[in-house]
Amino acid sequence: MDLDEHARVWDVNYHGTVHTVRAFAGAMSKRGRGSIVTLGSINSYAALPLPAYCPSKTAILRLTQILAVELGRHGLRVNGVAPTYVLTPALQARIDAGDRDPDLIEKAGAVEMFVYPEHIASVVRFLCSEQAAAVSGVMMPVDAGWEAATSYRSFVGGVPWP
Repeated sequence: MDLDEHARVWDVNYHGTVHTVRAFAGAMSKRGRGSIVTLGSINSYAALPLPAYCPSKTAILRLTQILAVELGRHGLRVNGVAPTYVLTPALQARIDAGDRDPDLIEKAGAVEMFVYPEHIASVVRFLCSEQAAAVSGVMMPVDAGWEAATSYRSFVGGVPWP
C-alpha cells in the first residue's frame, strides 16, 4: 500500500476522531454531562484486506473505550457505532460501476438487508439519549448481524443450511 495513502486514511479516521473529541470534550466536561459517539466500522472486528482502514477503525474502538473511562469521571458518556456496508451514494456508485455486488452485500449479515444511513442515525440518537444513560464504552455494531454471520458461517464443521 502506498504510504502516503496509508497516512491519509489514518489522518481522516483516527486523528480526525481525536481532534473532533478534543474540540468538544472540554466544553462538555465543564457542563458535567454529555454524550460523544465515535464512528468505527465492522472492520474493527475482523481482519479484512484493508491495511490502513481496518487498523484505523480498530484503533477507534479502543480509543472509544479509553475515552469512556477518561471522560466518564467528568460526566460524559463515550460510545461508538460500527456500521457495515451502508447504502450511501458512494456505495451505490460502486455497485453501479460493477465494483461491488449488491447481492453479496445484502446477504452478508444474519438479517439479509441493506443498511441505510437512517439505521446508523437511529442508533446514534439512542446512544445520545437518556435511554442509554447507563451505556458507555461500547462500540455498537449496526450491521444486520454481519459480525455474527461472518464467524458463524466460517465454521469448518459446516452450517445447518446450504
